[in-house]
Amino acid sequence: MRSLRQAIAALLAIMVAVFCVQNTALLEYRFLNATLVMHQSAAFLSTLAIGVLIGWAVGRPRMRRK
Repeated sequence: MRSLRQAIAALLAIMVAVFCVQNTALLEYRFLNATLVMHQSAAFLSTLAIGVLIGWAVGRPRMRRK
């Protein structure tokens, strides 16, 4: 089971890397008066990192008080 999880994680990491290499166009984000210009791959990786952090924070078991 552990090797299957590692294989799936490796496959997803390769897919993310290929996606980031292929999407290098610039994007312009506007929010209120702020404008942010970044590569598509940077935007994707930022979103991925935020999602992983939220998933980790929500999915981890809570510490129980005795």
